[in-house]
Amino acid sequence: MSCLLINRESQDLDQQQSHGARVTSRRRATKPSQQPISSSKTVRRVKYIPSQMDAISAITSTKAARENPVRLLFQDALVLLRMLKYLPWLILPFWTKVPDAELYILSITAVRDLFLQGLLFLLEAGILVVAPVLLLILPASVSASVAAFTSVLIYIISRPMLGPRIVYSQMGETTTARAESYKNERWLFVNGCLVGNRILQDNVNRLAKTFGRPVIGIHNRTIIASLVIDRLFADLPSNIIAKLEVYTFGSAASHFNNPYMTLKIDDSSEEAPSCPLNRRCIPYIEHYVNEFDMIPRWGVLYNITQVLDNKYFGKVFVRVGATGHLLNQHYMETMFSPKLGPIDAKSSRSGGPSAFNEFLDRVVDVDEKLAVSRETVARRRMDLMRCEEALRKDMVDFGNGVTVPVGLIINGENNVNAVGGLQIHFVEPSGALKEARGKTVRELSRLWKYMDGGNPASHAPGCTNKHL
Repeated sequence: MSCLLINRESQDLDQQQSHGARVTSRRRATKPSQQPISSSKTVRRVKYIPSQMDAISAITSTKAARENPVRLLFQDALVLLRMLKYLPWLILPFWTKVPDAELYILSITAVRDLFLQGLLFLLEAGILVVAPVLLLILPASVSASVAAFTSVLIYIISRPMLGPRIVYSQMGETTTARAESYKNERWLFVNGCLVGNRILQDNVNRLAKTFGRPVIGIHNRTIIASLVIDRLFADLPSNIIAKLEVYTFGSAASHFNNPYMTLKIDDSSEEAPSCPLNRRCIPYIEHYVNEFDMIPRWGVLYNITQVLDNKYFGKVFVRVGATGHLLNQHYMETMFSPKLGPIDAKSSRSGGPSAFNEFLDRVVDVDEKLAVSRETVARRRMDLMRCEEALRKDMVDFGNGVTVPVGLIINGENNVNAVGGLQIHFVEPSGALKEARGKTVRELSRLWKYMDGGNPASHAPGCTNKHL
């Protein structure tokens, strides 16, 4: 999992509203397709999964918060075993002529790092699978000895790839000139798996060149970025977190929290029913995924499509049928590199460059079924519903200092007399679903607006990211 964190002193924050969904029956989770495309073929589809629509952020929760840790370990091991068949696709397509690509074969260092990273991955994956069994059948002293031996072995294998924990992008004159306009921004990159110090340097150089900003690379050897963000929520005030933007590539995270910064009641109209205006701490979160990349199939894709009551915020863009986990070669080159081709109406309509980009200018397939299923499961967990004609001044106290209109109440699904005889039902599908229909990735994504030193604030309001 690679994670790009952007800290901006000023944010064009948008008000985010919670939406429900009309449902008639519980739907099954959407499963990814089962066959990757040939590496020589062009990806023709991009699936879009809107961000989670958790009404008051109290309905869903992470698996770690509600299940036994030992059980979670076994579950993760079983999921990993099912995903091992996708292991070869981590480095495919393999051949490349791009000098800063991770698998550029003319670089001896790249070949060495690739071999060592693959060896480390197999070793650590094997440990994850057998560790629960060894802990149960071996004496404590033997288990401790095995753990110590494997730790030393991992260090010996990884030693040639180690370097400074912090690296800085090396920028050309053009990038340096662009960066002068954005001294109030700090771009941090936290690498994922299969990354040594040399690859990390290439990654931050590529990001700086693509987005026209200096990038600081943090060599992450163990921790998944979502856990770091959880720590930030615990240690920093919400007004500081609100300056952060998060973009992931091939996310391995099992959850992605984004709690409310405020929960306000809109009383701008005496006639309109009141509803909470949901403004979350991190204003922009986006996840970019190659469908047959093994890491996100174990991470973001599994935990969104199969664990419907999980807490996982952020828009998800999936290149259907695509493979590969390496940032420069399989993500930046295929998603955020200008691909010259015929100019079409989509690139002109979205305000993009004249060159057609196979990813950014592709009209998305909105996974509405999955979005509605996630909302349905979340609401049914607490029987949280919205009243069609809620009175503005009638409030329900949730016992934690938060009050919401009676339009959002805890009650039985079939009880229509609990609030003054008002009828209870699910509201229409989210505005996020409606707005995404017929749109290109460029029209839904925020990250691309930074390309070539761009500024998202300079784009038309119609292209602004409104739903997280």
